[in-house]
Amino acid sequence: MNGVLPRDFSTVDRKARMKIESRGLPLRPADERIRDFDEAIIRLDDEWAMVAGRKAATAIDRYLGW
Repeated sequence: MNGVLPRDFSTVDRKARMKIESRGLPLRPADERIRDFDEAIIRLDDEWAMVAGRKAATAIDRYLGW
């Protein structure tokens, strides 16, 4: 094996997963950002992380040809 664990994706609806839209990164308003050097990206919540994780998993599947 080449280090990749085999997984069964036979039940995954790939076309549906491809339609998951990106939520983008949550940014602080520009009028706040111009006054300091703090991070522009707001801390992510659990829901945003779950959506981003699903999107990343879809991209990995496509890259590996699964």
